[in-house]
Amino acid sequence: MPLTRPSTSPSLLRDPVFRRLWATVELSFLGGFVHVVASAWLISLMSDNATMVALTQTAYGLPMVIFSIFAGAMADTYDRRKTMIWALGFSIFASALLAVAAGFGLLGSWSTLTLLFLVGIGVAIFTPSWQASLGTIVDRDRLGEAVSLHNMGANVMRTVGPALGGFLVTFTSATFTFLVGAFSYLPALIVLIFWKPQTTPVGSTRESVTSAVGAGIRFLAASPAIQPIFLRVFCFSTSAISVMALLPLIVRDQFGGDATDYGILFGAFGLGAILGGFAQGLLRHRYDSEWMLRRAFLINAAAIAVLAVTNNFVVGLLATGLAGSCWLMSHSLQNTTLQLATPRWMVGRMVSICLTATFLGISAGSWLWGVVTEYSGTEFALTVSAIAMSLTWLLALRFPLPETRNLILEPMEKHDLSIVPTLIEPQAGPVQIMVEHRVAEGQLPEFHRLMGLRRRHLIQLGARHWTLLDPLDGGTWWIESFQFPTWADYQRLLQRRTTETVSLREEIRAVQYGKVDPVMRRFMIRGAGPARDALMPRL
Repeated sequence: MPLTRPSTSPSLLRDPVFRRLWATVELSFLGGFVHVVASAWLISLMSDNATMVALTQTAYGLPMVIFSIFAGAMADTYDRRKTMIWALGFSIFASALLAVAAGFGLLGSWSTLTLLFLVGIGVAIFTPSWQASLGTIVDRDRLGEAVSLHNMGANVMRTVGPALGGFLVTFTSATFTFLVGAFSYLPALIVLIFWKPQTTPVGSTRESVTSAVGAGIRFLAASPAIQPIFLRVFCFSTSAISVMALLPLIVRDQFGGDATDYGILFGAFGLGAILGGFAQGLLRHRYDSEWMLRRAFLINAAAIAVLAVTNNFVVGLLATGLAGSCWLMSHSLQNTTLQLATPRWMVGRMVSICLTATFLGISAGSWLWGVVTEYSGTEFALTVSAIAMSLTWLLALRFPLPETRNLILEPMEKHDLSIVPTLIEPQAGPVQIMVEHRVAEGQLPEFHRLMGLRRRHLIQLGARHWTLLDPLDGGTWWIESFQFPTWADYQRLLQRRTTETVSLREEIRAVQYGKVDPVMRRFMIRGAGPARDALMPRL
């Protein structure tokens, strides 16, 4: 059942179901960071090629870019719990292969990167299902807190993981370190196996992953309200990653420090992220997400600018901590807004696209600031990064977050399918919908406005090839046409209808001649199936 207690993070953590899931899932992210450190150390012993060592980060993070959208489609079309179980099992298997191969001395540079890439695939498939599941574990009003707690936990693992990996690989062996990483996935796997969440029936036929990916892209294209979120996430990640990407050079060149100083600043970033999560929980009750985000962008820009000019280690420590706080708050708030603005049956795909935008920004920013530093130095690179972060603030002013407080995205009661033909095969199609509108005199401008909203809404629900036919004879009859690939896709639209569907239908009825419902007909395109022309239930 969703949690409905008063909105405070401590009470959320006191719930045993959420606490078990959250603690074990966040622990599972430890394994990836341990693997990256152990792999980089192992490759450094086998090769003097610095590029091969640096590729360990790419090998682990690249699957998130390549497979995230498909993982999001799986999160929306398959049982999320089972998807997470299989993904964790795959990561454990790949981690075990790393440990065994290291133990028998079979690892080379490329084989290490390949197996690390396989571990990353498991994480990439797991993450969208986990983040999409947060909205079913907790109530809608608690989603922001759940996302913030997840990001806090992930940042703790990001801080602890490399330190633990470095300690283990130094004082034990790469084999033992890989085994520790593999065992970090087991608690989450066990908890998920025994977790019995409430599930929503997916219908008689399941949408294929490739079809779900296409539907997700079309949904995003028809959703102008949420599109700026992805641009903001990409721009923020590109600008903000300069701190972590250049941190070793900042310590060496500006502070004259060593590896210990680097570890302290690295920990300050993680600690700042944790404190930022607590600050977000306190501020959420007084300010909206947009207010907090815009100030986080400005504070982050100021922190990066301070790092660009200071040679004082303590000042740099504080600036790095502030950057960590802004990192967590920005990603948490934008992720939460995205989930609140997206229907549950689509949220896995939108979260996965957001993750892709994040990792693309991180990858692009890491490369960009590295190149700028190589030619102009860390001070100049950080200064440009601070300016870029300020531009992200301007971007937020131009493209604000969508309003989510009054959105009702849950599907209405399912359509009574008993009144439509039942002998049609689910995969028969394409299905063509023709709607005949007789527009009342003087209502044509309003009709065109409503058709624009109708087109966007139907595409979000799964319709394709929406067109509006204009009568050449100047008459009052207009034909609205759209398709579905299969009969099952049409049934899914009926099951996804919301109050917006009904509201649009009523507004469209008001501009019809005689204020009656337009005539709606359903066809099976010739040669695609045995269905006959029949009246279709109202949308």
